[in-house]
Amino acid sequence: MISVSTAIAVGGCSSVTVISSTSSPHTSNMQQQRHNRYEKARILGARALQVSYGAPVLIESDQTEPILIAAEEYDAGALPFTVKRGKK
Repeated sequence: MISVSTAIAVGGCSSVTVISSTSSPHTSNMQQQRHNRYEKARILGARALQVSYGAPVLIESDQTEPILIAAEEYDAGALPFTVKRGKK
């Protein structure tokens, strides 16, 4: 279970928010939302920083580099991140 509440600015009008997840991480908003390359880079960077500081890894992985672990978690849809885009 992840119980982190962090807001991260992405670009000028978007933000990435870590949401609390009490259910399976595979039911997160990551599977429902498509991200552009800038949002994906920000999500991976934020998650890699969390892993490097000792956050639990959400999937089984043979990787040891935090950025590679974050990429595998992203591809598996296991990250509890939501991107809030500004209104145009």
